[in-house]
Amino acid sequence: MKVLKLFEDLEIRRKIVHILGISFAIAFAFLKDIFLIGLVILNVIFMLVIISLFYKYFKMFKFLEKFERKDDLRMFPAKGAIMYFVGILIVLVFTRDLNILLISILILSLSDGFATIVGRRYGKHRLPYNKKKSFEGTLTFFIISYIILSLFTKDLYFSLLASFMLAILESLNLKVDDNLLIPVATASLLLLFP
Repeated sequence: MKVLKLFEDLEIRRKIVHILGISFAIAFAFLKDIFLIGLVILNVIFMLVIISLFYKYFKMFKFLEKFERKDDLRMFPAKGAIMYFVGILIVLVFTRDLNILLISILILSLSDGFATIVGRRYGKHRLPYNKKKSFEGTLTFFIISYIILSLFTKDLYFSLLASFMLAILESLNLKVDDNLLIPVATASLLLLFP
């Protein structure tokens, strides 16, 4: 019963979809062709834009109401999903590196997704600089990012430092969509400190 109650929370539903983004990382790992991956991402963005427009102007694709914040439904339906794929497309275009792309997707999907779930479910200690975020959620982001980076880079010091920087960045109340910011920041760190 408690599990079903979790699904009543809009943000939890959104983050479960977020976590399912690892399916793209798995598919891309098998696909391996950067050009084809780029085409897949562009097609997903195109489909999401069409869904957004059809919802906004024709009130079709009502399923968005189960996963979208009310303000976004009114202003920019499917904004989070579109930014998610635009973020990973930016990483792909500027790095053309499959490993960096996979790490960026995994951190965006898993670290960000589980941080929100843990923060909303167990977060008791609000961050002093951003009351919307909790210490527990930020710690979850840090731990999962550290595990992902450690597995891919084998550099424990870099993984610790990068995970800390990404967790702090994600916890800030910035005007930039974190679905765009997290993959680009992850890729930037991986490029700056190889």
